[in-house]
Amino acid sequence: MNKRMVIRMLGTVFLCAIMTTACGKKNEATQASVESEATEKEGTGEADADKDKDTREEEVVRPQIAVLLDGSVVDERMQMDAAVFQSRLEAKGYQAVLRYAGGSTVSQEEQINSIASQETPVEAMIISPVDVYALSEALEKVYDQKIPVFCYDELIMNTNALDYFVTFDTRSEGQALGKKIIEANGLEKAEEDQKQVTIHQILPESRTIGELFLKNGTEETLEPYFENRTLVESRTRPEVILTLDCGDAVNAVEQLHKRGRNVTDPAWPQIYTAGNDIEAIRMIASGEITGTWFTDSRRLAEACCDAVLTLLSGETPEISDYQQYDNGLRLVRTITCEAEYVDADDYHKLTDSGYFKSIE
Repeated sequence: MNKRMVIRMLGTVFLCAIMTTACGKKNEATQASVESEATEKEGTGEADADKDKDTREEEVVRPQIAVLLDGSVVDERMQMDAAVFQSRLEAKGYQAVLRYAGGSTVSQEEQINSIASQETPVEAMIISPVDVYALSEALEKVYDQKIPVFCYDELIMNTNALDYFVTFDTRSEGQALGKKIIEANGLEKAEEDQKQVTIHQILPESRTIGELFLKNGTEETLEPYFENRTLVESRTRPEVILTLDCGDAVNAVEQLHKRGRNVTDPAWPQIYTAGNDIEAIRMIASGEITGTWFTDSRRLAEACCDAVLTLLSGETPEISDYQQYDNGLRLVRTITCEAEYVDADDYHKLTDSGYFKSIE
């Protein structure tokens, strides 16, 4: 083998060695790049997981507002109220802690005690009482912890724990009901002409402040016409029936039917009531009941949320009344909402607003 051929062979071997070394380094670089990319992806995943964890932790530690409702979770009215509380409070960064007493005073007392004993106190407490006279003892710890308490719908009696009361203005409601009777029967003209209008009042004993104010409102409006004998009480064939409870109004209609009377009878009485009972609304649609004062609890829940959020923002809620609502120990700052009169011409607004899906 000559010298030139040996040199050529050695050059080929050297070149192959260089190429092999270069390919090895390239593979190592590629592998390192892949491992680096994988590591980066793993790092991103861990960061995302940490971010999700932080988000969950933020949701858990959101400040809480307790909402204690008197009814059952399957009650449609409770569901509507709860939806308002939850959406309004959570939109402002709070967690609405909803509890349902199911009509049980014992359950509501236990709920108050449980919430008051939490390691982290709630920012505020909203209570729709089952029994307005039964919660004073349970609220003592809440009062000691200085948790703001908003009484909702009915006034809790005999406690200093209440900061605000949110309710319908039932006194104005009763006064307006009396005025409806005065106008519909032309009592001012009847007084001038010395004529009489017969009325049967079904006014049971008031159990709550709301019921008492409703009754007082109607009585103080109609009293002058009783005094001058323009209105005369009659149970036999009254021209007007006044009851402040829908159940009594429905019963009055049923009793009239049992006596053979029909709504097409020209002497069928005007029947006025107050409340949201669906059977009474059906009888308004048929003309058997003249009208009712309807109270949309969703409006009350909205007003209550606004008051709570205003107070927690460091401002003072605007109140409607600080003179009438006495719970036996103190006057309570009160925020009132207006009821709405419903008769045969506009009962459909109750389904239009979604309060009832249907009255059929």
